[in-house]
Amino acid sequence: MLQVQVQGTYLHRDNLHGPISKLRSDVAQIVAVCIKNMLLLSFGPISKLRSDVAQIVAVCIKNMLLLSFGLTLGFPTILIPGLQQHDPESSFELSRETISWIGSINLICVPIGCACSGAITEYLGRKKCMQLVNIPFLCAWIMFKYTTSIYLIFLALCLTGLSGGLLEAPVITYVAEICQPRLRGMLSSTSTLSVMGGVLIQFLFGTFFHWRTVALINCIFPVLSFVLLFFVPESPHWLILKNRLLDARKSIAWLRGWTSLEAIEPEFKDLCRYIANQDQPVNGNTQTQTEMKPMTTKPEFKDLCRYIANQDQPVNGNTQTQTEMKPMTVMEKIRLFRKKNFLWPYAVVTFCFFLHQFRKKNFTGVFFSAPLYWGEYITNLCRSNICQFTCNHFTGVNTLQTYAVQIFASLHAPINNYVATVYLGIAEVVGCLVCILAITKIGKRRLNFFSLIGLGLCFILIATYAYIIDVKELINLQHNVTIANNTDTISKDQYSWIPLTLIILAAFISHMGIRILPWILTGELYSNETRAAASGLSGAIAYIFGFLSNKTFLSLIELLTLPGMFWFYSAISLVGCALLYVILPETEGKPLHEITDHFKGLKRLTNSVRRKDKSGKNGKINEAYRMDAIETSKIENHI
Repeated sequence: MLQVQVQGTYLHRDNLHGPISKLRSDVAQIVAVCIKNMLLLSFGPISKLRSDVAQIVAVCIKNMLLLSFGLTLGFPTILIPGLQQHDPESSFELSRETISWIGSINLICVPIGCACSGAITEYLGRKKCMQLVNIPFLCAWIMFKYTTSIYLIFLALCLTGLSGGLLEAPVITYVAEICQPRLRGMLSSTSTLSVMGGVLIQFLFGTFFHWRTVALINCIFPVLSFVLLFFVPESPHWLILKNRLLDARKSIAWLRGWTSLEAIEPEFKDLCRYIANQDQPVNGNTQTQTEMKPMTTKPEFKDLCRYIANQDQPVNGNTQTQTEMKPMTVMEKIRLFRKKNFLWPYAVVTFCFFLHQFRKKNFTGVFFSAPLYWGEYITNLCRSNICQFTCNHFTGVNTLQTYAVQIFASLHAPINNYVATVYLGIAEVVGCLVCILAITKIGKRRLNFFSLIGLGLCFILIATYAYIIDVKELINLQHNVTIANNTDTISKDQYSWIPLTLIILAAFISHMGIRILPWILTGELYSNETRAAASGLSGAIAYIFGFLSNKTFLSLIELLTLPGMFWFYSAISLVGCALLYVILPETEGKPLHEITDHFKGLKRLTNSVRRKDKSGKNGKINEAYRMDAIETSKIENHI
């Protein structure tokens, strides 16, 4: 017979309808509170925890695509040695020229994807564009698995490069547009972590499996990325620009912790106001940025945004169908790229990529000519200090990894060169993790300065060591695989650990700052109207020079001695640190509209990290758990 003793009293199942007991009363109250808390998840105010979790989930799903891209960057490192071996399933004749093309042909295809990325992202949206990029990734891995010709390998590498270019604009703009300022820097830096994670995973796969088996395993990642992207919302910025106002509200509600549409209405209006006032003139004869133009009979899209921002009630679905949006002409779109709020951010990002590539040119070392920009202003700027715009973060990783075995062998690493490459990948991942944890506290400026100064010192020491042991050039590429696979040739010099440690330390320091900084800035500095296209343009030019860097690497090593390259690029790191101290503002914790206004000349950003003001809030009840009359009535109705 069922019975429970509580405080000396027996509760019998036959006494369930008896007088009120303390236990049953407590249980009833606990159940009511649990139901209330569950309903508050849907009807309560925006909770900071729920909002953070929602944004982190969206970014993590986006990062699955970048993980797939990281796999393509690490694949040539295991592909080249694998092709050198006698594969019974195929016959490949690899010359020095062929190997250099394997390490660089994907990079020349990336700008093609970048050039199309901005336009496709604006037309299809950030989410759908990210989904479609997985298709060429999947096709490339299938081709790697079943190829019997070197030309099919080249074609597969071209597909990976094209895919890498197509993902440029959507992944950068998506994070910048869905994240709140206090999380944007940290979550943006997870992009590099995901790419480095993909590279490291590929190194580990290559240690245990044949390269064809690795290609087959890699097919899982684009399929998984494609499916998971169905569960995240589209960017609310893009939805508003496309006049899908109700969908924009739902997107914001999802990203702010799966809350109600009423709770996010103030943020929705602020976003509409920001979009409406992006191009407002600021001289004394025109409207100020906060003024709103009246609605016209056939309103332009920005008039609609101003109208929504001034309304007290949400706009229902009928407004979307009754409102007519006037599209921009081609000339109006071109004028956007001649304005100061595009040219100046583009110059800053370009110079950061310049320093970022010179940070890696101690491994890749190349000289480049200036890219083409719009307008006399940017041309003059290119002639001065950014005329050598170089490859961006992702291609730089691929360049270093492609020749990593050769670098370690030339400097007489005391361990197996492939094991040293794995350590290099681990250092890069750890550096990304440190950046993610530190960026919200320290800020982008300080991390960048620490990174450049640390790299400069590492390069000076590496160059000095190479000069002392009289290493003028790298080991011949034709003997690279033989030396790498022979563990008996490991150097026994007592000082041979010095260059190994310094190179791994340089990789760690670079991923704490300058390796990640340009990509975060690319998503933050541009205005909303040019962000997608500008991100694609920035990546396109960077990848072009990345191709030149990889393709001409071996030839330039013969022209410049290894110690001379390290000394020169250490000087570039230190001088670049001083220049960025002057021109780079601190964007950590700042809203996107304030960053845009800074480059318009409307206001000036401070160099301090903005944190949430918690003064005067001691003892205040969390609004997410305050039950007002509206919430109480909703709970009673559902109960």
